[in-house]
Amino acid sequence: EDLFRSVYTESPISIELLDVSGRIVDVNKACLDMFGMHDAADRKWPALFDDPIVPDDVKKALLKNETVRYEVSMDFDDLRTHGLYKGTRHGIASFDVLICPLGARVGSSLTGYLVEMQEVTGLKRAQQQLRTYQEQLRSLASQLSVAEERERRRLAADLHDQVGQALAVIKLKLGPVRQAIGNSEIKSY
Repeated sequence: EDLFRSVYTESPISIELLDVSGRIVDVNKACLDMFGMHDAADRKWPALFDDPIVPDDVKKALLKNETVRYEVSMDFDDLRTHGLYKGTRHGIASFDVLICPLGARVGSSLTGYLVEMQEVTGLKRAQQQLRTYQEQLRSLASQLSVAEERERRRLAADLHDQVGQALAVIKLKLGPVRQAIGNSEIKSY
């Protein structure tokens, strides 16, 4: 039991223990730290099945004793405005949430829920930045392709004009030569 207590208290992952109705029984230090709280009482969120942040499909799966994983964004300022949060966090944060029914998997009756949460705000920002960079790269590649085609056409036109002018000059210069040696020896092309 000491080992499990140690894992619970020292885990870097936020852990919440909920009763059968989905009310918080206990949270570990990582949970308090992640939410910027000193005490679980600073979090006045509704029970799991009454929480509007928890998607309906997640609630249905939990009622069937299924383990669920989902991502959620929380606006701490909005939660504070509605009296649901007293911690020190501000702004919007994203979380990866895993909820497991306790007890029901081993054939006994449900005893509660284990909720594990990890903040993924930085990951979400990095993914969005990557998508932005990829879109910029596609745009630059398209612009490069258009510029290359434009340059090919310009070079082809310049080459055509220069060759055409050179041939015209050659033809003009060959005229007197043709007359000087006689028209019979040089054929006109």
